[in-house]
Amino acid sequence: MDTSTYLLCVAHKNYGVPSIKVDTDTKQFKALLDTCCSHSLITYQLVKQLGILNIQKSSTKITFGNKNSVQPIGSVKLNIKFGENIISHKFIVMED
Repeated sequence: MDTSTYLLCVAHKNYGVPSIKVDTDTKQFKALLDTCCSHSLITYQLVKQLGILNIQKSSTKITFGNKNSVQPIGSVKLNIKFGENIISHKFIVMED
């Protein structure tokens, strides 16, 4: 499964938008799948809940549709499962 052109935004809250189920090795989450984006985002709070200690520094700057840019905390790689497909995928860690 090629995920390079998808945004998988894993949030710690449900904001009432359509979502898909995503499994990691230890937890199941709801995530927003957006096929028009180029980066996958995860909140720092969720990274802490997963017990991930190794956040890689990232020079990637995120620019949103309104042209505002932010510098993320870094990036992490997670093994995630969509249905029967298991992939290793890079997530950009953002402030909560």
